[in-house]
Amino acid sequence: MVAKDNKLVEDVTIEAEFTQINQMEQYFYGDKEKLVDSNSQKIVEFFFNSTGKIQVKKIRGVESPQTTCNFGTQASASNALATLFELDEPPFSLQKPIEILLDFTRRFTSDDDIILDFFSRFRVIIMSQANNRVNTRVLELLPKFKIKKINCWGAI
Repeated sequence: MVAKDNKLVEDVTIEAEFTQINQMEQYFYGDKEKLVDSNSQKIVEFFFNSTGKIQVKKIRGVESPQTTCNFGTQASASNALATLFELDEPPFSLQKPIEILLDFTRRFTSDDDIILDFFSRFRVIIMSQANNRVNTRVLELLPKFKIKKINCWGAI
């Protein structure tokens, strides 16, 4: 094997592990911009070391695209509500960020829709499963904590 200016002078037969062969084919004949290894590290270059073994140059580290929307936090929602009502503390605890409400209404509603929030922090439905049946109870949070059983059973 003879190399001049970091290039092979003559064709050579390359022997490599199966995964490296696929990666090399994609690097030389496919889309090398999207080439990554099994750990999602970008492969930048293949080269021979001083003993003639094939080596891989990679960008160590992974760029992960954001997979969630940035809607703000409960703290930002608390501050916005407190400012809106000119209060020292927010009127509700655990409120939804305003950005998420705006995004959901833009995505899932039209101008003629009426939006009702049945879970606006005053009751929670508790469902438990036993003997292939669903037992449903409502936990009413206002004016005080109490559990009320709903007379309905649903078979699973």
